[in-house]
Amino acid sequence: MSLAESLSRKALKYFREAHLYEPTNPRNRQRLHEVGKLIHDTFGCHLDFREGSYWIDCPVLLSHSKVGFSIGGSGKTICSICGEDNIICPHVKGRTYDGIAATRWFGFCSICLEKECEHEVGSIHDEVQACGIITEVKLDHVSIVENPANPLCVINSHSLTRSELLALLPEPGQEYFVYGKTAVDCHHCCVCAG
Repeated sequence: MSLAESLSRKALKYFREAHLYEPTNPRNRQRLHEVGKLIHDTFGCHLDFREGSYWIDCPVLLSHSKVGFSIGGSGKTICSICGEDNIICPHVKGRTYDGIAATRWFGFCSICLEKECEHEVGSIHDEVQACGIITEVKLDHVSIVENPANPLCVINSHSLTRSELLALLPEPGQEYFVYGKTAVDCHHCCVCAG
């Protein structure tokens, strides 16, 4: 049962990734909730208590938020064909060009962009696609954004403060709750329609 639970919970993370990649496909969200409920009904769902807090790491519950992280900064990019700064070179990224001589920029082949290849320096090639080669990167911030460019750069767990947790409990049960000692179960999949 332990292996079955581990594999089921791992599968649930992959269902969330499918939903993050295709958020407009209702089938992904529906399947995520169906599998979540099956796991809940079979194994139960409990919030972990670690580092002095209860933690939410349920892929189903977290799927309701698209908040994630985006990096920002500056850098320098050169043209894969001519090696000039992308801002001043005459080649348009994505277009193909004929009569291009193979060369190496920072160890990358100008024809196939691989480090190891069969293209000899100086050999001429047609239909070579221009692209940018990043040569310098200076990261200067990480932002929390509504829709990250990389759909997997989302929050995968977060803690609940004592006050947040107490606000979720019914008032008659609060006096029996001992923070850090009482097991907290999650029943999100049972009450959420997706």
